[in-house]
Amino acid sequence: MGYQDPYWATTGGFEYTFVGIGQSKADMGVLVEYAYDERGDAIETVSPYDNDLFLGMRLTPNDPATTMLLMGLMQDLEDRENVLRIEASRRFGSHWRLILEAWFFLNIAEDSVLQSFRADDFARLELAYYF
Repeated sequence: MGYQDPYWATTGGFEYTFVGIGQSKADMGVLVEYAYDERGDAIETVSPYDNDLFLGMRLTPNDPATTMLLMGLMQDLEDRENVLRIEASRRFGSHWRLILEAWFFLNIAEDSVLQSFRADDFARLELAYYF
């Protein structure tokens, strides 16, 4: 398959939110997403999402600090590789927000499109001031 040859790819998913979990103000969303690219692992593929399923969870306590946690796992359905992603944030007062973002690349194969990222797990902690 050449670089400019036509191909078919798609992504779709949904999020369902359980409101007031455990008799509380908190909401929990369940996320499911599927990505497909017919080029598969072809050398010209620039997307790692050839046949992948994402399962995630969003927890929102609905507190005055607007706390939020989002975490999920992207699993390749043909290989063992997967990516774990975590995002969290919380406001402090009316001007400050603490944000955490982390990515973990797990079981990445030598011939994978993600191979150049396999040693690039990272976490970022940000303290932002809004005025």
